[in-house]
Amino acid sequence: MAEAEALRQLQRMHESLCQQAEPLPAARMVQLPMLAAYVAQAGPDARKELVAMGWPAEQVQRLSNAQAVAARTVAWMQTIHDELLLAFRSPRGFDARHWQRIEQHVEKMKRSGDPILAVFALSVPAFQRTHLAHLQVERRWAMLRIVEALRLHAAEHNGQLPAQLQELAYAVPLTDPMLGRPFEYQPTANGFVLSAPPGPAQPGSAIRYVVRWRQP
Repeated sequence: MAEAEALRQLQRMHESLCQQAEPLPAARMVQLPMLAAYVAQAGPDARKELVAMGWPAEQVQRLSNAQAVAARTVAWMQTIHDELLLAFRSPRGFDARHWQRIEQHVEKMKRSGDPILAVFALSVPAFQRTHLAHLQVERRWAMLRIVEALRLHAAEHNGQLPAQLQELAYAVPLTDPMLGRPFEYQPTANGFVLSAPPGPAQPGSAIRYVVRWRQP
């Protein structure tokens, strides 16, 4: 890849990320001469980072400045991609450990001085909000399934509720998909209460179902 082509690809990458994060006027885009000056300055540090990431030193030394910066940018994006996959697929629901690592990577990207990584870093918090919103829907759906299972249980056992959710004979999720721990369940004199505490950084996300039997 020629130096000029690598620069053009970096510029296109920056413009694409800017438009995705927030539409920007052309005047605020990083222009090619400015990007070329940045690449000339950042190339040596980009090579050091690539070697630290495990790239063979001989291969890195053959890269031009623009190629080294482009490779570092893509490597950082791939790192965030991999961490996001781990966070989304965690069996513990919202696993703070994964998101702490992602936040550390984001801070490094912001401090890197790379205009492409700086814009990319702005988009990462949206992934966390999306993940939390998805888990909130999942937990509400799981709790509604438990509510229906408890009603069926009571109907089949002369109005008696199980002492704990594990006694239900129906295949329902008993673990909060956001927090990775059992839902809170309490039988009452005329029904039951099923609840889940607020999720991480979501004070208004607690869910509480109070079910009372209709008296004849």
